[in-house]
Amino acid sequence: MSEQNNKIFYRLRSLKSIFKYKELENQEIYFASLDELNDPMEGFRNIVFKGDKIVWQNLFRHYFKCLEWICRAYALGGEKFECKISDFIPLYAEARDFPTPMYRESFDKIYQEFIQVCGKTIKAISRRTTAVSRKELLFYLSTIHYIALGIIQRYYIEQGFIEYRGFDYPKNTQPLAMVITMVDNIEKLINENKEQNKDILRDLFDVYKNIMQIICAYEYSYMLPMNILI
Repeated sequence: MSEQNNKIFYRLRSLKSIFKYKELENQEIYFASLDELNDPMEGFRNIVFKGDKIVWQNLFRHYFKCLEWICRAYALGGEKFECKISDFIPLYAEARDFPTPMYRESFDKIYQEFIQVCGKTIKAISRRTTAVSRKELLFYLSTIHYIALGIIQRYYIEQGFIEYRGFDYPKNTQPLAMVITMVDNIEKLINENKEQNKDILRDLFDVYKNIMQIICAYEYSYMLPMNILI
């Protein structure tokens, strides 16, 4: 129990917790981590994303760097490579933090192709004056994800990192064009009337999501390793 700003917070404890774990004696109370909680809404935060062009560019660059890092690990370790991906992704690495200059040069080449293909989509998202919800951003990332994987694996084949598997990775950018349209439509609906258009936004989002899933499943579902597909 603690008191701050004239507010008292209570936490119910069982006798087992008090005596077995000596919480009273040690003046300690156990708080479970988010991973240990059995309610999926426990600790949920309705986070929104909003920033200028530089912020969005940095976000997508970091996303691509994390994805390429995992792909390279699979290329080097084989598709039976096992790891806890959440611990392996370089979430807190700086933009220019690479193990070797050769790796950095290799990444820059792949990233430039990624920007050539997905740059217009990223630019459209960065133009948003309204906040992007977590669900909306995940949808954009999941659409870009398959295309980014294709770019990375095509480069690996060209450089001899992985073997050619008998098929060409598709270069269909139709999903990206649809994302741009969706970004603009959502912005328009939010600006017109946020409350009145809430249901319309939800329906619009579901329609686009279903269309994207069909397109991506047809075009990209065979790409391996499946472990890194969203």
